[in-house]
Amino acid sequence: MFIRTAIAAVAAAVAAALTAGGAHAQTVPRFTLEALPTLGGDFASAAAVNDAGQVVGTARNFFGTQRAYIWQAGAGITVVPGSSQQGSTGNAISERGDVAGSFSGTAGAEPYLWTPGGNVLLLPRLDDQPTQVTGVNDSAMVVGTTVTGNESPTKWSPAGGVTRLPTIFNNGAVLAINNAGAAVGSVGGMFVRTPALWSAAGGVSMLMDPDAGGYGTATAINSQGQVAGYYIGVDDSNTTTPFTWTTSGGLRVLQGQVGSLRPNGNNDAGLVVGRNDGSGNNDTAVAWRADGSLVDLAALTGATLRSAPDVNNHAQIVVNGVDRAHLLTLHPDWVGGDGNWIDGTGTHWNFASLGAAGTVGAMHDVVINPGVSATVRGATQGQARTLRLGGTAGQVVVLDLNGGTTHVGTRTTLDAGGVLRGQGRHQGDVSVGSQGRIEVGAGQTLQLAGDLAQQGQVDVRADNGQARLQVTGTWAARGQTNLLNAELRAESGMVHDGLLHITGFSQVLGDVDNRSSGRIQVSGAAGEAVFWDTLVNNGSVNVTANSTATFFGAVTGSGSFSGAGTKHFAGGYSPGNSPGRATLEGVVVFDGGTVLMELAGLAAGTEHDQLVFNDASVLLGSGVALSVALLGGYSPVLGDRFDLFDWNGSLGAASGQFGDLRLPGLADGLAWDVSRLYLDGEIQVTAVPEAQTWALMALGLTGLALRRRGKAAAPAQPDITRTRH
Repeated sequence: MFIRTAIAAVAAAVAAALTAGGAHAQTVPRFTLEALPTLGGDFASAAAVNDAGQVVGTARNFFGTQRAYIWQAGAGITVVPGSSQQGSTGNAISERGDVAGSFSGTAGAEPYLWTPGGNVLLLPRLDDQPTQVTGVNDSAMVVGTTVTGNESPTKWSPAGGVTRLPTIFNNGAVLAINNAGAAVGSVGGMFVRTPALWSAAGGVSMLMDPDAGGYGTATAINSQGQVAGYYIGVDDSNTTTPFTWTTSGGLRVLQGQVGSLRPNGNNDAGLVVGRNDGSGNNDTAVAWRADGSLVDLAALTGATLRSAPDVNNHAQIVVNGVDRAHLLTLHPDWVGGDGNWIDGTGTHWNFASLGAAGTVGAMHDVVINPGVSATVRGATQGQARTLRLGGTAGQVVVLDLNGGTTHVGTRTTLDAGGVLRGQGRHQGDVSVGSQGRIEVGAGQTLQLAGDLAQQGQVDVRADNGQARLQVTGTWAARGQTNLLNAELRAESGMVHDGLLHITGFSQVLGDVDNRSSGRIQVSGAAGEAVFWDTLVNNGSVNVTANSTATFFGAVTGSGSFSGAGTKHFAGGYSPGNSPGRATLEGVVVFDGGTVLMELAGLAAGTEHDQLVFNDASVLLGSGVALSVALLGGYSPVLGDRFDLFDWNGSLGAASGQFGDLRLPGLADGLAWDVSRLYLDGEIQVTAVPEAQTWALMALGLTGLALRRRGKAAAPAQPDITRTRH
């Protein structure tokens, strides 16, 4: 497990990021500094880091033995396999996780290569002499330096075994290799040493005129072929000059105060890291931006950092303190206007005020709030640890998924003006602030693979065609959701405390819990909403005239169904809340499932369920059953009356009748009287009548139903011809 070093500047930077304007991305550095663990001893240093954030280095264990290690966030620290009787060093790591270093053998340093899931391979030595390994690439090519009287640059490859690289003069040392097989280091003799480059084919060339400096070496090479290094002037002042070199541009001196500046590593964005050698063991870790300007990493973080050996392509820098290794992650902010998440221009992502220092990855806390309105087009595979959009009043900051997938490790937050939009997939939880939005348009499908906490607005709207939103996690909806010709899939359910406004033909799939403050509105010319799964309605559902809401799942709860439009219950209905009362208006159709009414006493709405129809036209289809259930051991007695349905209003009682009546058993000698069920909605407990009285009651109930059908024409049932997708 790693130890996270809390630095006050981080908290201040995050707070500023949420409240400041567009300038914050350029002026407030945001970073994470993680102190890496030891192996139980009192010392650890880092040597290299790859793009996956894996760090290799050397640490002492509890017994004081020096061992090579590999560390990664979430996985912790692991000893690189090797002899338990030997010390070892971890010096280099490839992008695929190969580790190279040296064991402390009886005849000096012995080079090794370890591959993930494999065994340590001891590499052959030139002339059986001690060899220090310094680099490895994804082709398992390893480089280092062998001491055979003179220094000999050495290379190992799976196909060619160990080879001695050519030198100029007598000596040479190789310090790094890239995936193209190009290596860098130095060549020279007794009085001169100059930076050198070995091509993939093995030829060597000097990067500067030996007469221009008394000593120099190249220390790093990236995949673009940019080389970093340093040299000492001919005046023998021991003042080093840092540089970068490219084939097209030649040698360029990096900026910095007079001192002893030594680059150690670089990445593909042109960020160079190293150290400034101070007096009295006061070295400091430094970096050079792509423009060559110097950054003091110790001053940036406020921590005691002595050197920076390496940097990966996500602007993660391994830095060493007095006796501990650290991983410094520089977090990016978006600057400027519109652009692509994968920014080929190098003008939009700004890492901790260092400029375009890398590419955005899963280890970054990302802020897109440039202080101006902007649209960022998502990548095919975009990544971030956390993501925050917007935050400046009056500006609209959009992340358009652009048909791709954005993976966010923990949460995306949409602040004021922050908008998540378009076709694609967002992997991770999403929080929509009160002034944030999610937008899905015609022909688009947006998948949110995670939980959704909604305070602001969600718009799924298509003037033509259809718009689709899918939420795979739990959905806490407290803001406004607008559907127009939409398909809404709440795969883990929606807990609804806001406003769900539905127009056009829209479908809702997944269970909906409409809380007491929740409102569902179905409106518009011929608006049609279809709920395919369970609805718990303890709030309100309003269906305006000429609109229809159809419920194919079971409906429960004590909320209201208002408005002059049609409410079509095809999956059963129960007032719920054991017991409860619900009110319904407009056209109400029951034609499927079961209407369940629960009894625990005589008081309607508090001791037994009741449905109240206010100015409603009610149709009871033959496919719906009425089921009455007793709660908590309740036992009705002779004369008890239960007002289950109030057929209020000028439209009078229901048309049609239940296809099946399922009544609970009563004590001996008692029976249910349902003769007034379709008149005033009551059922009562009576004594068991004589046989002839039963016949008369049945005849009377049938005649009553026929008279009711003749009295009022049944309202037309809604035409639900569309099918669930």
